[in-house]
Amino acid sequence: MSFRTHEDRADDGEALRRRQAAAVLTLAGLAAGDARANHGRAGELTQLALATAEAGLRGYIRFRGGKQPSWPEQVLHAYLRWAAVQGVPLRAEVRDATAVQAWLSAQPIMREVRPQGNTTRGALSAALHGPSGPPNTSKGAACVPRAAACAALSPVLGFDGPRGLASVAIDTAAVTHGHPIAHAATAGFVVLLHHIGQGHELIGATQRTIGLLTDSDPITDAGACATVAQHLQAALDRSLGGGAYTHAKQFGWAGHVAEEALAIGVWAAAHDDLATALARAGDHGGERHATQAIAGAIWGALAAQRYSQRGDHDPLEAVAQPLEEIPDALLPPAGQSAVIERVADDLVRLCRPGSVITGLDERRWPGS
Repeated sequence: MSFRTHEDRADDGEALRRRQAAAVLTLAGLAAGDARANHGRAGELTQLALATAEAGLRGYIRFRGGKQPSWPEQVLHAYLRWAAVQGVPLRAEVRDATAVQAWLSAQPIMREVRPQGNTTRGALSAALHGPSGPPNTSKGAACVPRAAACAALSPVLGFDGPRGLASVAIDTAAVTHGHPIAHAATAGFVVLLHHIGQGHELIGATQRTIGLLTDSDPITDAGACATVAQHLQAALDRSLGGGAYTHAKQFGWAGHVAEEALAIGVWAAAHDDLATALARAGDHGGERHATQAIAGAIWGALAAQRYSQRGDHDPLEAVAQPLEEIPDALLPPAGQSAVIERVADDLVRLCRPGSVITGLDERRWPGS
């Protein structure tokens, strides 16, 4: 999939502020969930979510400069830059893809080494020039949350609908994870965030996501889509079941695989209190980092919706105000939060038709 844009479309000021709030709270909620499993410091899932956003920013600036970058290649190069900073051994023939480091790679949040994903590191170690598919059949949960930034990318790629975003999410997961269920679950996560951003509550957004996954024209392997849809339906049924289900482990899901992690995240995010949502998401013996990050991102998207609908905030406030939705005790440290805000702000501000891209922007996100 290549970048394209609709130059005849533009956000008004209020729509832009809604999208900014959604981007910052989705990424901050993800980081809060990731940090809960990392002794208060955001870890690898947050780093790769920010790298995914960087792929969009640097790719779009490259596109605006007259190039035709492909989305999978931009994601691969962003992940390789992250891997180089993390000390992951890379093939000699791809090291040039990591040569043009920039602002994000220099941030301390990206340089903290907190290994969580052997699958991701192994796939990047084996990567060749250009996305050729990972050397595995993994459906591990880690590929799902790092695609959160894709939900803010429709103006970048010229897609406003969920099917186009699903394709972007599938391409993102496929950089490191080879199983079609991993691809379908990542697509479901991004489409769910998209529907929440369109104003739907969690139940309605999940139902619409299930509808896409069960469409007669499947977005990826039909069996994989059906499996993810079944898990999302089970999450809805258990959310609507009141107090009958109070622990994720009651479901019989271990949370190691993508479809279970997504379903646990949806079930947990139904709780209005972030601390409770994250606790519910981590109450099992599987990939707590992933399930808590997924729940945090969904919770953040819902919080952004509430923030935008309240009307008691300063209409001139750009990005910083939405972070007040997240309790101070759960926010990442100030330095990490500042990076998340900057990435989210630039992702929405720059990656849209008609945006003004300054020299500072190009130095921060070089289109190369």
